[in-house]
Amino acid sequence: MGLLDGLAGQALKGLMSGQGGDMAKWTSGIQSLLSSVGGVDGAVKAFQANGLEKVIASWTGGSSPLPINADQIKKVFGNPAIQQLAGQVGLTPETVLPKLAEFLPKVVAMLSQGQGGAGGLLGKAMGFLGK
Repeated sequence: MGLLDGLAGQALKGLMSGQGGDMAKWTSGIQSLLSSVGGVDGAVKAFQANGLEKVIASWTGGSSPLPINADQIKKVFGNPAIQQLAGQVGLTPETVLPKLAEFLPKVVAMLSQGQGGAGGLLGKAMGFLGK
């Protein structure tokens, strides 16, 4: 995994602390989910390819993050990756999807704002991809 993928794991650990559940499994699972589409950069491209460029841009642009729903998450990552994540964390896909809808915008926003030393690399990548 690349630098941004590692930072996503750090961001997720911060978000998941105090949330209950097995944080290590969630962190590993979301890193695997991101890897299934080529890491954080691949996730950005997958969002764009699935017509969700406004959603991902809202997460990286510092404005109010647009929500994402279960169907959109499945569209971006695919059912097999969601099933794998559910298996890793020991939950059903129906239980995992709402949590992903809650945490993905926060993880991406943290990375794009330079939290954890990312230096805004995801935001820069979004700007480059938008050109």
